[in-house]
Amino acid sequence: MTWLMWRQHRKQLLFAVAALVVFGAFFVGTGRPMHDRFERAGLPGCLPAAREAPVVVDLGAQPGTPGPEPTLPEGVDKPPEPTVPGVDAAALADARCVQQARAFYGDYQTVPFVGLLLLVLPMLAGMFWGAPLVARELEAGTHRLVWTQGTSRLRWATTKFGLVTLAVLVLTAVYAAMLTWWIMPVIDTSGQRFSYIFFDIHGIVVFGYVVFALALGILAGAVTGRLLPAMSATVVGFIGVRLLVMLAARDHYMPTETRRTPNLDTSFATMRNDLNGDWIVATGAGFEGNSGYEVLTIHPIRQFWTFQAIETAIFVTLALGLLIGATYWTRRRIS
Repeated sequence: MTWLMWRQHRKQLLFAVAALVVFGAFFVGTGRPMHDRFERAGLPGCLPAAREAPVVVDLGAQPGTPGPEPTLPEGVDKPPEPTVPGVDAAALADARCVQQARAFYGDYQTVPFVGLLLLVLPMLAGMFWGAPLVARELEAGTHRLVWTQGTSRLRWATTKFGLVTLAVLVLTAVYAAMLTWWIMPVIDTSGQRFSYIFFDIHGIVVFGYVVFALALGILAGAVTGRLLPAMSATVVGFIGVRLLVMLAARDHYMPTETRRTPNLDTSFATMRNDLNGDWIVATGAGFEGNSGYEVLTIHPIRQFWTFQAIETAIFVTLALGLLIGATYWTRRRIS
């Protein structure tokens, strides 16, 4: 049975490996200059500290008044780093880091558009691996030959579903590792890790999407018995469920938190620090004495991996239900 599976699906596997090689060449070719620029800007060292500041000085909004000329110690030729009135050294370092991060993200702002294209890759696994798995056998009638050779329907179904799912998960792991390495500098400097463009294309949730798409294609192929209707049903079902979860369910995985963002009294303009990566659900304003502050309703960035785990569990659970349904349909309804 395993040898038969290899004979039937080797072309698909070789095509998938070739696609991984193409993706790898693209990720390495475009990712190395991006990572070099990220390192040269000093962002790996300063971003962890800069993310912790709720508000940062906006050095680009108002140049401010230069500080007094420092008195140099005897024998020192190079003046130290210029100071800024009203801003301590740590806040100034955070501000400069945020500036560098914004400049970096501005130079690579086309990367999210590539991310939009990558959103459909799990669906392709369902279309070209899941949908043909049973539908092509039913169209050609080859399933009857296997069933008359001493292979039960249950063994036939579980072997096909299990081996193909395992192969797709291995390919997904390689793809996810390459993609995560490639896109992390852009995610780190965007402050938009919860954005669907970034949330949906990296991390463990990719495995949930792929398994769900694959199981959906398998069930659609078993029920329809035709390849094209199965592929169409996979596309419609995958997009529909993904949109439903993203728009209606994701915000409710965990309770939100309320945070005040103060307005700092400096000679420079101030701005909210979006680099911390919090998911801002709603904004408001408040006053305390003569000072105003912004009220944020957020999902803090520390919840990110919990959100990923919850959404992965949702799609894996759906996939298991679909695979059970496909196995039942194969045993009871296919003649």
